[in-house]
Amino acid sequence: MSSFPTHSHDFVELVLVEGGRGMHIAGDDRHELTAGDVFVVQGEMAHGFEDIHSLRLVNVMYAHSLLASAEGMLRRIPGYHALFVLEPQCRRSRGFTCRLRLGQGGLEHASDLCRRMSEEFAARRCGYEAFIASTLLELAVFVSREYGQIESAPARSLVRIGEVISHLQTHYAEPISLEDLAELACVSKNTLLRRFREGTGESPIRYLLGVRVDRARQLLRRTDCSVTEVAFRVGFADSNYFSRRFRDLTGCSPREFRQQNA
Repeated sequence: MSSFPTHSHDFVELVLVEGGRGMHIAGDDRHELTAGDVFVVQGEMAHGFEDIHSLRLVNVMYAHSLLASAEGMLRRIPGYHALFVLEPQCRRSRGFTCRLRLGQGGLEHASDLCRRMSEEFAARRCGYEAFIASTLLELAVFVSREYGQIESAPARSLVRIGEVISHLQTHYAEPISLEDLAELACVSKNTLLRRFREGTGESPIRYLLGVRVDRARQLLRRTDCSVTEVAFRVGFADSNYFSRRFRDLTGCSPREFRQQNA
């Protein structure tokens, strides 16, 4: 590819560097790219490429909703949170020190998955959408697992926060304290709060509240459970407190939400 001017879009972009080198530009930040680099560009993030020398990229562009149905499984992988959520947010403060760089074998495997998606899209045979979606999921799992194996200290710190997020996503109905989460991440409470806020924009407890309310919305849509039972099932010990927090985050009460989504 030649130089590519700064641009933005409303979809997610998974970038795989197959060869050559160049500079990735995002605002005032410049990061050198080489073969094997894998990183995610979230929607609306203005970026481009400069100072290119035989740079070969694969850009996998997709709507976030395409993986939404699989997030229940992906959220169990700490590397998924680290690569797809935390690293893009921490890039400004940490540079590209937390990026994933695949070895030759991993790069060939990821490139092959991308090639198969491209061929399916070009041929448009019956079922090509399902093939592409399933292969994208396979690619997401592969690079997430690879990220979880990185040994560098900056990346390991993101993986530990990814482990905290995975724990919140899968154990949201259980009692969870900041002390428990700090122990899981092998850091102090203050360090956990700083790193978690850097990557997500909120505290772990506020994040947990959002997870619980999101699960409650699913139960209110899909089941006939009472509001009190929904509150208990998502980790609230007090249904009145649950209703107040639900209104804070959604703008309506649990009963109003159920009526609107009946």
